[in-house]
Parts: sequence; structure tokens; C-alpha cells
Amino acid sequence: MSDPRWRVLVPTSLPAEPITEIYDPAGDIELVYALPPEERVLGGGPLGPAGQKAKASQVLWERSGEFDAVGALPGPPYVTAEVLDRNPQLKVVFIASAGFDSIDVPAATERGVVVVNAAGNNVVPVSEHAIGLLLSVSRKIGLIDRRAHAERRGLHYTDVGPYPPTLDGGTLGLVGFGAIGRRVARIASAGLGMQVLAYDPYGAPEPGVEFVATLAELLTRSDAVSLHLPLTERTRHTIGAAELALMKPGAFLVNTARGPIVDTDALVAALRAGSLGGAGLDVTDPEPLPAEHPIFDLDNVVLTPHYAGASPGAIVTAHRMAAQGVVDALHGIEPATLVNPEVWKRYLNRLEHEA
Repeated sequence: MSDPRWRVLVPTSLPAEPITEIYDPAGDIELVYALPPEERVLGGGPLGPAGQKAKASQVLWERSGEFDAVGALPGPPYVTAEVLDRNPQLKVVFIASAGFDSIDVPAATERGVVVVNAAGNNVVPVSEHAIGLLLSVSRKIGLIDRRAHAERRGLHYTDVGPYPPTLDGGTLGLVGFGAIGRRVARIASAGLGMQVLAYDPYGAPEPGVEFVATLAELLTRSDAVSLHLPLTERTRHTIGAAELALMKPGAFLVNTARGPIVDTDALVAALRAGSLGGAGLDVTDPEPLPAEHPIFDLDNVVLTPHYAGASPGAIVTAHRMAAQGVVDALHGIEPATLVNPEVWKRYLNRLEHEA
């Protein structure tokens, strides 16, 4: 067998399928793992997620210049402009998730580097989780469960305060209307009897969903708001103090997108003041929250640990999609999950000149 044409740095483990079925059929790609087997376990392994990210990032920095494609991990900045400058031969950056905020996409585009993700891999689990958080916080399920466990007794319905509202007949506002937003809309409408509003300058209308022209209109009309947009510099703090002040008294906020889309300090202030009914958060800023964070003192918050997209099928699908994107890009085929399509023509010119 001839030497592989390309080397790909993988930050963590891969499910078996993407390796055997996608990366290696032609033998022209060499996979290099950033971490030893015991440390590359999906989910963090003995290092934990933060330690795993830090060590994989260090390997990427120290072994600059060796790879044609590198994998990124979610979270803090991972593939930065500085990393890209140290790797002028780099062609592709990939991430096995829908979110790509750990990659400096504008810097990659400027340098002719393709970025691919796994958009759409986790539509079902995230949409189900968003609805679950909404039900948990609006019906006080999370609060009641915490109290029952802490007090080690079955609670009486008179123990938990005023009756919670029902969602039937209420209005759900969706900020971002991609694949996840559309599925949440269908569940909320057909399953919960809710009217659905959507705000997304780039989204496609769907029957039964009313598109509104401004975020302000969505916030003022909704009994609950669920966030489904990517994190970019433009979307950072989409929900801040001014936006929270527009929401109905007692309304609920659900975030299964990215933590920095919400101004955490402003959210805590609104929840403490009682102007919001509660929040269901799968993502936070910072993430994870430090032990002393004031959110932990709030009874009207349901927290899960960036868990919405977790399912066995979604994990395999995400890595398959990312792998296919890498292989396609290296072979000059436009990936289906290309994050920066504006780079494609320039990228093809790079391939032609480097051939």
C-alpha cells in the first residue's frame, strides 16, 4: 500500500463505523489520535472534558505543520487564528457537532480552510430535550423532584405552592428555525396545543407557524421562548436584560443552543426578580458553572449538563457526518455540511495548485 496522501488529527475516540466505512476505504488517509487510548474516551475519560480539551489542544499546537485536517472539540476557542497560522498546510477543520463556536470560522475562511460540522445529527434528541425542559420548568417537575429527594418523602400537592400553568393554548416563541426548531414546533403544536411563533431572518416558513418580523414581537407575545440558533459574534447575548424585560411576566425561557446566547447575569437578575416564571437550561455561560454560581440557588431553574444532543445514534451520526465532510473536502467534493461555503472556490484553487 502506498503512503497516505493526507494526515488527519482526531482529538478523541471515534465510533468504529466512521473509521472503517468512511476514512479508510482507499487507504489514502492516515488517522492520528491526539491522545492515548485511555484518555481519548468520548465524554472525557479520566481527564474529564476540560482536561481532554486542554491536552488535545496542546498536542495540536505542538505538532503544528503535520496535518491536512484537524478535529475540534466544543467549548472554549480551540482552532484559533493563531493555530491556523501555525498550520499553513491545513485544508480542513472538522467538528462532530452542530455547533462550531470553538472554531474561528472567519479566520479559516480568510486562509482558504474549509470548516465542516455535523449539522442535523441530533435533531431528535435536542428537540425532545427542549420540550422536556419546558415541561419540567413550567409544571415544576424539577423543583418537586428535588424537594422529594432532599426531604426523602412523598410531597402533598399543597407543599409546592400555587398550581403551575398549563401549556395548552399558550404561545411558544422559537428564536431560530432550523431543523431542530421545526421539530420543536411540530411537537408543541400537535402535542401540547400551543400556538407557535418563529423569528429567523434565514428560516423557511412552515404551515402552522407564524413568522414574526422582529425578536421584540416574538418576546412580547410568547408565554415560553426556546432558543435554536448557532453561537456567533452576532448572536452572542441575543437575550440580554432588554430582551428579558420584553417577555411576559411569568414566561419561561429554554436554551438548548449555546450558553453565551443568553446574558447569564441578566437572566439571574430576571429570575430573582420574579419577572420570569423560570428557565430550562441545557447550556450555560460559563460552562460548566462554578459551584458558587447563583443559578444553583434558584428554584425556578432546571439544569442539565449540555446533554440535549446525547443519544447513541446521534453520536455515531455526528462522527459519520464529520468524517464524510473531511473525506469529501480532501477529494475536492463540496461537503454537505460545509460551514463556510464562501471559501469553496478559493479552496479548490488551493487544491489545484498543491496537486
